[in-house]
Amino acid sequence: MEQQTHRAAQTKLALSLLVGTIIVLAIPLQNGGPFVYPDTMAYLKHAAKFAEQLFHVEHNFEIVPARAAHRPDLESAGSYNVVTSGRSLYYGLLAYAGWMTSFWATITLQAGVLSWLVLLLFKSLSPSAWPYKAIGTLVIISLFSSASFFAGLLMPDIWAGIMILALALLWTCGHQLSIGSKLAILAILAFSVLAHSSHLLLLAAVTTVFAVLWLLKPDPHEPWLRKMAMPTAALAIGVIGTVAWGLAVTVGYGATLMHRPFLTAHLTDMGPGTTYLQESCPESGFALCDYKDRLPMNWSDFLFDPSPETGVFGAAPVEVQLAIADEQTAFVLQTLAAEPVSTVSGLIKDGLTQLWTLSMAKVAITKEREDYVVQNAPSDMTAWLKETEAYNAPQLTGSIERHNDILVALSALVLMAWSTLRFRPSSLADPQTAAMGKLVMILITGIVLNALICGILASPLGRFQARIIWLLPLIASLVLVSQPIALKTPRWLLKLGSR
Repeated sequence: MEQQTHRAAQTKLALSLLVGTIIVLAIPLQNGGPFVYPDTMAYLKHAAKFAEQLFHVEHNFEIVPARAAHRPDLESAGSYNVVTSGRSLYYGLLAYAGWMTSFWATITLQAGVLSWLVLLLFKSLSPSAWPYKAIGTLVIISLFSSASFFAGLLMPDIWAGIMILALALLWTCGHQLSIGSKLAILAILAFSVLAHSSHLLLLAAVTTVFAVLWLLKPDPHEPWLRKMAMPTAALAIGVIGTVAWGLAVTVGYGATLMHRPFLTAHLTDMGPGTTYLQESCPESGFALCDYKDRLPMNWSDFLFDPSPETGVFGAAPVEVQLAIADEQTAFVLQTLAAEPVSTVSGLIKDGLTQLWTLSMAKVAITKEREDYVVQNAPSDMTAWLKETEAYNAPQLTGSIERHNDILVALSALVLMAWSTLRFRPSSLADPQTAAMGKLVMILITGIVLNALICGILASPLGRFQARIIWLLPLIASLVLVSQPIALKTPRWLLKLGSR
């Protein structure tokens, strides 16, 4: 009898997962295929190079090295003189594995993982009719938030939110999860931090915050070390994997690994970095001194503009790019010493600005970038990409963005009302309310820290926060269906009604 009950429960979860995954794929299905970002090509090329080196696989597109636009001497096919970090081989391999299915396999996995976590969350925290509540929530966040768009994007962005959701589920409901589910969560955390360096920083930041909180106020029900074990293991895997990737580049490819100087670009765009260069050059000896007359400029143009007349990092010879990248730490410290108030206040302001910078404009490639697609994408990818709705009708992402903004605003109001009416010290004795409060705290902390990390270390950009903001309507839906807010009818309204 017990075995039959267990089998029925597993069948219910499997069917719910199938339905949920299809729902999360709603926007890609409407689009007619996955969404593609310009950086997608770099992820695929890293993975293709790996496959070529290891398995002698041939590809129908040319693999070329990272290089400045005016360095034709570095354009020999298959030569990786310089490899730019930040384009994870591990996510590239996931995308590459879906190539034969026009990448539907890749985004189906992303949608399935998100769906599975949401189902487990409702099953654990709101067990009454949990499949219907979870499926209803997936419909809402898929059709009216950024969740489905990023699940269908061939980029690691969706894994930032998935990672924080998996961590919150582990810390809130870990005692209810099976060993298999916990191991799956560990795998999700580990892959997430391998997929992008910002995810590694985000997991480290969230883990550190709660490690300190729980050290100061220990949880009597679960030892501190047990709580920290899985995220710490995932972080260790992330560090080891990052180091291994660096060794593969330097030893396997015989190339130099170059880190893009995002913080340098941010400080020069913000002002203090430019002021410092103008006052200290040429005595400071920075490679950037040669470009100080072009500053300040938008951080993205600083990094990616290839024009020799107007660009900086993106237009510099490779050896200068390496010098600018290598001197970033010294440049940041000296700028901070020279302009402490404007540097610190500016970084904090941009970190907070990132909280409400949610635009998805210019994320999906459209026909406006046809030249880029033709030059960088393999022919079979170009064929189906040109048939997608987002490529031909950019207003699709604009519509998603408008719905997302409205839903996020409504969700914020719901959570403020709930926290005022339900999350009071007197209600903490209720285990369900306490668990819900912990979950909300973890997810909100993840959302805030994501903004601070991206807004400070890079610069405010809509995609950075839009990739994770779907967690807000997810939380709002969960608290509404599991702990509905009971508002008492005001006395004046009762008196008015009795007249």
